[in-house]
Amino acid sequence: PNNKIHILYHGSNDTVFRSWLTSRDVILHDHKPTWRDQIEQMRLNGDPNVSHLFLHSGNYLGTWQRVDIPLFLETEYVLLLDADTIIRKPFTLADFGLNLTYGIAMSSEINFNDKVPSNAGVTLMNIPHLRHTHADFMKFIMQHVKKGHFDHPCPSDQGAYLVFYNESVRFLTHYFNFKPYWDVKDRVFQRSYILHFHGPKPHDYIRFIMAKGCDKAVKFLCSRGINYSPSLVCQSLAVFARASMSVDRHAYCSASFRIPSQAMFCQSLFENLVENPTCSDFYSLIRDSLDGVPSYMKLPRELIMRRLGLSMSYSRYHWFTIYGLTIAGWLSVAIYMFRRLIWSSKKAKGRSTSTNQVIRMLMMIMFGWMVLTLVFSQFHVSFDF
Repeated sequence: PNNKIHILYHGSNDTVFRSWLTSRDVILHDHKPTWRDQIEQMRLNGDPNVSHLFLHSGNYLGTWQRVDIPLFLETEYVLLLDADTIIRKPFTLADFGLNLTYGIAMSSEINFNDKVPSNAGVTLMNIPHLRHTHADFMKFIMQHVKKGHFDHPCPSDQGAYLVFYNESVRFLTHYFNFKPYWDVKDRVFQRSYILHFHGPKPHDYIRFIMAKGCDKAVKFLCSRGINYSPSLVCQSLAVFARASMSVDRHAYCSASFRIPSQAMFCQSLFENLVENPTCSDFYSLIRDSLDGVPSYMKLPRELIMRRLGLSMSYSRYHWFTIYGLTIAGWLSVAIYMFRRLIWSSKKAKGRSTSTNQVIRMLMMIMFGWMVLTLVFSQFHVSFDF
């Protein structure tokens, strides 16, 4: 209850937005960094192929704002959250464990199984230590302006933190930085505290569902989420929908989709997700959301359902089914034709009974394989989707 939300703000003097924040007890700190020109030069010297942040001046400057957090707050620990995060359930400092960080703590970037701190979207900061080392840290950053990187796989501020504070970085459990595209069990998602729409945002996933594709920078993660973990993507979208008021969902969809039919589908999907947050049947939710769009608006329903069906059918759980059915089917046909067309000749009339038994056994094995793969397929379809 004593925790406060702070924002370092540098941008347009949007009184409506600022009023919206302050009405929700958000503490605004107007901050015009003294180092913004050097950071802009670093962006120009950086490689856009390494990170999409190098493409946008405002986004790049915004992500560097965090380095000055220790100058504004007089507290022991601060939890930094990117704007694309949602707190799913309450937590306290004790939930971070006994081994609290001496410097900073981060989770992994993309892969769930990685135990390497690399994503600064959710960062636990030891403010006294960061304040004490702030001047040296800024000097270190300025030394890398011309290079545009910090000789680390992680770009921008993430690389700077991980190189400079390499001896005081701790790994932050995935439960504080959960990504929708992770291919994990639902129970892992249910135990998470913070949901992070890292890469694809909610409208990107919806755009992918509508067969429009994702932005090039996040296409891989968008496809990975829908293909491999549709249930978690669905539940993540439900969390986003329930965290927003109806008027906010309407504004979000209208701003994300200029075509009225697409915006209406977005709104319809969010409303259905609010009523069905468990996502027991994502496919049915999509179909019901399509029904919420008038037919005269010409939303490509068949294309969407076909695209969604293909995405689900070709998830990694079903490659076993596809290959199994194909191999078993062709082998059965080959054995049957071999028996009927070749061994039915007069020369083969005297074949032994044991040979017939071997052929029958092989055909029974192939038939059993086909049955097992079909059962396997139906099990995963009903379980995951």
